[in-house]
Formats: sequence, C-alpha cells, structure tokens
Amino acid sequence: MIYEQHVAIVAVLLRPDEMQSINVYPQKVGEELQFSSFTITLLSTKSPTQLTNHRIIRLHHSQTNQSRTVVWLEHLGWPPKEMPDNPIELLKFIQEVQYFLIQTRNHRSTILATCLSGVSRTGPFLSLFTSIQDIDECRSFPDLNKIIRLLRSKRRHLIQDMNQLKFVYETLLYYAQDFLVKRGVLKVGSMMHHQSTTSTSKSISSNINTLSLDNEMQTIMDKAKPIVQSIPNYDVGPILSSTAIEEKPPMKPLTAIEENFNLRPEESHIKPKTTRDDFFRTKSSTTNDLSDPFNKLDPLWTFR
Repeated sequence: MIYEQHVAIVAVLLRPDEMQSINVYPQKVGEELQFSSFTITLLSTKSPTQLTNHRIIRLHHSQTNQSRTVVWLEHLGWPPKEMPDNPIELLKFIQEVQYFLIQTRNHRSTILATCLSGVSRTGPFLSLFTSIQDIDECRSFPDLNKIIRLLRSKRRHLIQDMNQLKFVYETLLYYAQDFLVKRGVLKVGSMMHHQSTTSTSKSISSNINTLSLDNEMQTIMDKAKPIVQSIPNYDVGPILSSTAIEEKPPMKPLTAIEENFNLRPEESHIKPKTTRDDFFRTKSSTTNDLSDPFNKLDPLWTFR
C-alpha cells in the first residue's frame, strides 16, 4: 500500500511496548529486510525527544527496479486506553509531520497514519491534522463536524466515543488560542483559563455537552475576524474599460458576390470557374451549359 499510494510519510501512533511486536523495518542503519518483491533499507534514525523517533527508510521494488524514500515518524506518548493528558506533545508531532510533508515538495505525496487498532488513535490525529491545516492556511475556522463525518465516511469508527471527540475539541481550542496569542489578537489570560479547565477534565462525565466548547470556538472566530479582514480584497474589473470600448460603424450592405458566397460549391449560385481539367474531359461527361454559345464545340478540336 505504501508503494502503490505514493506514501511519503508514515505517522505511527504506538507505544514502545507495542512497537516491539512490529518488525517492518531493520533495527540497524544499513541493514535490509526482504518482503516478497520489496527490499526495505534503514538509512538513518534519530530520536529528537523521548516520545518521538524519526527514521528514513528506502523502499525498493525489484520488479520495476524503482526506489522510494519514506519518512517513518513515531509518536510514543499515547496512553493505552485514554486520551493524552497534555496535547502539547501531540501538537508538536503534528507539526513535525507537516514539516516533513512540505519538504517532500511533491503534490502526489500522501500520509499514512496507523495505530494498533487502526481507528482508536488515528481518528483524533487525522481530525486534528486536517483542522490545523485549515487554521495555518487561514482558510476559515474548521468545521469539526464536517471533517469527522468525512473521515468516518472513508473509515468507520474513527472517532469512537465522546472522550475522543472532547479531546479533539479541547486540543483544537488550545491550538487556536495559541495561534491568536502569537498574533496579538488574544491575551495570555485566556490561555490560563483553558489550562485550568483541562486539568480538571478527568472529573467531568463522558457525556459532557460540547455546546460550551462550540461557544468558546465562536468567540475565537469573532476575535479572529480582524486577521481575516486585514487581508486586502482586490476586485477584478473588466478586461476592457467602458471608456475604451468604441462603437463599431454600421455594416455596409452586402454585394451580389458576397450574398452568393458559399463555402459549399454545390449550393453556390455563382458560375463555376473553368479549369484546365475541363478541357481534357470528354464531351459526354460535360454538361451542356445553355449560357455558353460554344458548349457544343469540342475543346480538343485543334489537336485532331
């Protein structure tokens, strides 16, 4: 699938104990693993933090003799059956994935997100990744309901319960607040209020209503309007100004030749032009033209 779908980045959301049971790449730099017609070579490995691993893998297909480079990114800080207590590490990991995606400079490159079950952690990750892209590109404030419905239409159970949905809302709210603080739109005091509510989130029931989160997001959207409105709008006018358009003079009446002009000779009323080939035709093949007084004359009489 990685080779077929032109995957450039693999985002792995597994803990260290879960990674031990997976053997899809060599453990040492320079070693190779063979899977059918594919050869996997580990080119480099790096651990920027205790919760993140970066690996560069080369994937070689023996049948086509083509090689591709895949960036393998691992986030090891996800709890077993809960959402992360602090979204900062996950947001850093999402930014790392975005950075490597930009470095590929290939519009066909795709991202593969995977976890142990395939839905429990990839659902929140993909929801946040898509929403953060919308915020960074200043498109609009993301519609989480629309994004989640789209993801679930491609794969079922990506957001499994209310706890995951609440975590996505709170993490996106935290990122949006930080986004506005860095641009001077929001004050730091609002961030402290969000951190205090996050620390007590475990005592809240799993059936919490997300209406309050929607209200906070609406407040952020209202505060973000100056950023969007500060971007100048350029109205594109007509290609030609109204003053530059000159009135065309009235058309002259058509002459007899122009009226009888037709690109189809069989429908034209103009007498056909006599060509050289007409003189070499036999008399039986030529039609008698009553307007020609010499129509009964043999054109080859001088040669006989």
